Amino acid sequence: MANKFTAEYEFYPAEDKYEGDCHRYTLRDQRGLSGADLSSVELRQNPYQKDKFEVTLSFDTETAKRDSRIENVKGLLEGNAGVEGSVKSHGNASGFSVTVECKDQKDLMRLAVALSHDAPKGPRGDAVHYPLMDADVAGQIIGRELDRLQITPVQAGLISVTTDVMTAERAKLMGLEKPVSYVDADFSGYPVSPIAGLREDGVFSDLDGKTAIEVKTRIDIRGGQGPRVLDALQKDGLNAVRSQDGQFINVRAPADAVAGALEKSGLLAPAVSGAIKSAAEAAHPDQQKINMQIASAAPPQTKFAAPAKSKMSI
Repeated sequence: MANKFTAEYEFYPAEDKYEGDCHRYTLRDQRGLSGADLSSVELRQNPYQKDKFEVTLSFDTETAKRDSRIENVKGLLEGNAGVEGSVKSHGNASGFSVTVECKDQKDLMRLAVALSHDAPKGPRGDAVHYPLMDADVAGQIIGRELDRLQITPVQAGLISVTTDVMTAERAKLMGLEKPVSYVDADFSGYPVSPIAGLREDGVFSDLDGKTAIEVKTRIDIRGGQGPRVLDALQKDGLNAVRSQDGQFINVRAPADAVAGALEKSGLLAPAVSGAIKSAAEAAHPDQQKINMQIASAAPPQTKFAAPAKSKMSI
C-alpha cells in the first residue's frame, strides 16, 4: 500500500444517558484510511459501563471481495492481537463492519497495530494475512490517542522495557562481585519508532586487576531508518557500527546512553527514553563510566563474552 492516507479524528459526545461518547478516525478525502477499503475506525463507550468500550472497523468492500476481506480482518485481529471480532454485513452497497469488545480504550491502539502487520495464516504458517492499514496511519491514530489519554507508549503497553538478571551462582562462577543485569526494550507494538527494539549484552574484561563488564547495545532497525539512527548515535559521540545487511546497529554503550542520543535527535520521545534510562540506571549504575574506563585501558584484556543467550533470570 504505497499511497499515503491521513486519519481525521472526530469526537461525538453522548447526547443522552442511553449513548456513550464516540471517538472516530475516518477519511480526510475520498480514499478512506487505507487501500483496503477501510473507511473508519470507531471507539465507542458503553453507556451503562463507562469504563468499557468497543472498537468498530468499517469497510467499503464490494460483494465479490467481501468474504476474503472479512477473513483477512479476522486473521489479523486473532493473529496479532489475540481477539475475535463480530462481523456485521451492511448490504451489497455499503460493505461490512467488524466490532471488538475492549477491556480498555487503550486497546484501540493495539488493534491499529494489529491491522498494520501481517499475521500467519493456515496450520503450517506458510501463508499470511496481509496488512490492511499503513503503519503510518496506525502511527497517526496512536499519536492522537496518546495525546488524548495523556499517557506514554510504555503506559499504553506499546513498548515493553524489561531487565534480565544473572543468578548469584553464575555471577560467582564468573568472578563477579554482583550479578550482571541487562536491559531489553521491545518496540514491536509501536510502529512510529525507527527502531524495532534494543538489547544489551556484555563483554567481560580485566580492569585494575578485577573482572569488569563492558555493556553493549544492539539496536534492531526498521526498514530504511538505519542511516538516521546511525547518524544520531555518532553525532553524540558513541561508537556505533551498522551491520552489513543494515538490519541492526551495534553500539559500544549501554542502553541509557543509546536512548539519550536518540532522544537528542528526536528519534525517541522523552517518555520512552526516560523509561529506558531508568531501567538501565537501576540495572547497572554508572555503566557508561565503566565502559569508558575499559575502552581507555591499554591494551584491552578481554577475557570472554556474555552474549544475550547466556542471560539467566532469577
